[in-house]
Amino acid sequence: MSKALGRLWRWLSGRPEPPSAEEAAELARLFRNRYQDFRGLLAANSEALELMAEVQLGAAGERAPDPSELPASLLQLHEQVGRMVASLERMAPGRFDALQERLAAIGAEIQGALGGDALGAGDGEPSGKDREGDLASPEAPANGGARPATPEALVSGGVRASPGAAVGPVYWVKRDADARDLPDGALLLLDVPAPRWAPLLGRAAAVAAVHGSLAGHLATVARELGKPALFDLGAQLERLQTGTQATLDADGRAIYAGRIAAPLLARSAALSDGPLRDCPGRARLEQALRHVTPLTLLDPDEPAFRPESCRTLHDITRFCHEMSVREMFGLGRQSPLPRHAGRQLYFKVPMQWWVLDLDDGVREGPQGKYVRLEDIRSAPMLAVWEGMTAIPWDGPPLLSGRGLASVMFEATANPGLATPFGQPYAERNYFMIASDFMNLQSRFGFHFATVEALVGERTGENYICFAFKGGAADPDRRLRRVELIGALLEEQGFEVQIHDDLARARFAGAGAGPSGDKLKVVGYLLIHTRQLDMIMGDAALVRRYQAKMEADIEKLAGGGP
Repeated sequence: MSKALGRLWRWLSGRPEPPSAEEAAELARLFRNRYQDFRGLLAANSEALELMAEVQLGAAGERAPDPSELPASLLQLHEQVGRMVASLERMAPGRFDALQERLAAIGAEIQGALGGDALGAGDGEPSGKDREGDLASPEAPANGGARPATPEALVSGGVRASPGAAVGPVYWVKRDADARDLPDGALLLLDVPAPRWAPLLGRAAAVAAVHGSLAGHLATVARELGKPALFDLGAQLERLQTGTQATLDADGRAIYAGRIAAPLLARSAALSDGPLRDCPGRARLEQALRHVTPLTLLDPDEPAFRPESCRTLHDITRFCHEMSVREMFGLGRQSPLPRHAGRQLYFKVPMQWWVLDLDDGVREGPQGKYVRLEDIRSAPMLAVWEGMTAIPWDGPPLLSGRGLASVMFEATANPGLATPFGQPYAERNYFMIASDFMNLQSRFGFHFATVEALVGERTGENYICFAFKGGAADPDRRLRRVELIGALLEEQGFEVQIHDDLARARFAGAGAGPSGDKLKVVGYLLIHTRQLDMIMGDAALVRRYQAKMEADIEKLAGGGP
């Protein structure tokens, strides 16, 4: 690190004078370089997951590549994963060296499984073998023959993420508490097919989701386990209620009420023993796939989530994606850089928000002290801003005597609540943006919030991370406030974790429209949860505010998830 950067980092950790223009420009350049590596990694991740989908479906005879091309596809997939590892290495030099070793070892295992003549003859098996538990007869309509007449589907369309069909009771999982009671053999219904739900597929007969894509992590797991999956079904999936019996036909892209007669699903049974079953070298190819598609790294918060634990190419893609998100924001977290390297936001008047353009987040034009809201091109930032401004804030809630006493005591007794900005409710906030990316760091009085979002055309890349911490009241009131925030976000399909007065929430795998709606909700909560910790000891007031916020969020989110 250069001397100038060393001086800059010392300033960031407490030096009173601001950095020089050259120092600020250098750190801004580092931010922009990191962003470019981050986007390159995400692009390689999308391509890798799409290749993985083609490999799995090609092995089942569902789509290209055909079985004779699978070894070359596996090698191409290995190269894409290598691009991800290289990008992460540039973002965090020396921190994940073991990834290169694991990638090389997995590549050697794939090559060893394929052998010198990967598709040589001698170990194929006849096709047509029925799978135990198939719902349909193995006889399928020949030569594209007409399928029997079917009843009207309750749900239709979407993306066939994994072939097959299943019958079972519908069961919605919208939060962690729901997952504990998932019945064996149920049709698992999700808002977002996040990787954290992968352990549930072992118990489920099939899975359907409001959002999602063919190249998502959960889609890959569903195909690996042979579980039928339909994703991106939209709000129509809400027609299905927990406990009702239904039939999911992934190949027909439909869900029907009740149990459908076996002939309807004959095509699904026939496809389950696709061309790979007749392919010479099938055993070796299946052995190679064991080093590609299984996902064993599921929980990023577990100690085992580390490079040495990666057993497959899928594990490495998951690890690189998660670590790139963390690394992208680690450099700028709690840094006042954009106030010096960025420009002040102008919306009617100059505002206490600074904007650092990482790529194409601001329209080209004259560079001055201010950036006007109409010049912002960042879709995530505009969505958050809409949520912040769509419904006026009524101001601080009326404090009870106990609430006021709690605030006064904490403000004087807890040094962690001291604000460095001079005024007790000073707002000093900043955005780092590109056209489809945003990192927001904000401070409102005694609480802090961060929002990290990517919203673009590739559904599998889109995500929102939200963290909220702090407050001026006592710990019990602060905890109750983050529990309220968590409950509101869970209703919108976010994955929520709460520890003390810190709430973390994540939403991923949805299209640009739904993701934008969720960001509006986040923007709303940034403004409308200010100082609510002060009244969290009054149950009646809490219910009143919660009801109002739920009604407001319903409008912002377009009618809910």
